[in-house]
Amino acid sequence: MPINLARRPVDIGIASAFPMLPSTSSVFDMATAFGPLDQLLADLYAGEVAFHGPTPVMLDHDGSYGEIVPSLLGWTSCMERIARRLDIPLDLGPLRRLAKRIEAGILIDVADIDRAAALIERCRAVFMACPVAVRKAATNDEFIDIEIEALGLREAA
Repeated sequence: MPINLARRPVDIGIASAFPMLPSTSSVFDMATAFGPLDQLLADLYAGEVAFHGPTPVMLDHDGSYGEIVPSLLGWTSCMERIARRLDIPLDLGPLRRLAKRIEAGILIDVADIDRAAALIERCRAVFMACPVAVRKAATNDEFIDIEIEALGLREAA
């Protein structure tokens, strides 16, 4: 019978200073990342889009409302970054076109929504196969790009 010896204090200190991260995304991470999109697709299938003044909005993962177009464009950009880092071909152009159609008030067919739903399912598979470090790096790069755009530094360069 093996004896359960207490770990050395150095091992305990290293384990608490550098906790082990899971290597892949969890189902909870996926629900957080894809929940707003699933709700948006359900609203589109029902023929409903929420507006705040002239701006189309969607429910975010934290319960607040955000604009559909910037949210969807940022999400697609981040997913394409993840796919590029994993060397997986992924074109999310139809999702961008869907966002632009919503913004312009153009009628959307069920076929457009079906294409978007199929792409989101493909993105789910990429997301679940993605290591956490790659996902976090792509998300940080997207946040940096958003801040550069907000500060107007892209035009200055």
